[in-house]
Amino acid sequence: RPMYAKNTIIEPFLHLTTYYFIVFSYQLFILYQRILYNRKKKDGLHFIGHRLDCSMLRGIAMKILVVEDEEMLNNIIAKRLRVESMTVDCCFNGEEALDYLSTSGYDVVIMDIMMPKMDGLSVLKHMREEGNKTPVLFLTAKDSLQDKVDGLNLGGDDYLVKPFEFEELIARVY
Repeated sequence: RPMYAKNTIIEPFLHLTTYYFIVFSYQLFILYQRILYNRKKKDGLHFIGHRLDCSMLRGIAMKILVVEDEEMLNNIIAKRLRVESMTVDCCFNGEEALDYLSTSGYDVVIMDIMMPKMDGLSVLKHMREEGNKTPVLFLTAKDSLQDKVDGLNLGGDDYLVKPFEFEELIARVY
């Protein structure tokens, strides 16, 4: 009988303590994500390659859209990003990209310029006209200075020329 009385008194307290610990942990997690989000967006420093702000985002799942018409390269990029704990959607032309962008929000878009149906520059122009401020990293074979300037002037946030190293791509995404 004393053991039963002891368990009756302590057991609800343990459940209550566990409940408050879980709630408190969840609230801290949400607060941490909000702080990181605000730091990422603060003063317009939301550029993909801004290492000072985005280096803290490693380990936090990001949602990325990969728009690349070469199926093999698209799959390789997606697999490598998933290894980095990112959520990845893939599409193979500009029209599909606009469909994906209209139905879901993304942290970053990695996009080729030369694609069928609609090129990457047209997709970016349409995104910016619609008010979509999602950072765009161009991943393309077009390597002239004028191509880079055109992509960045249209509202692209970064520009990486093929062939590329995955470590550099990952660093630019963060």
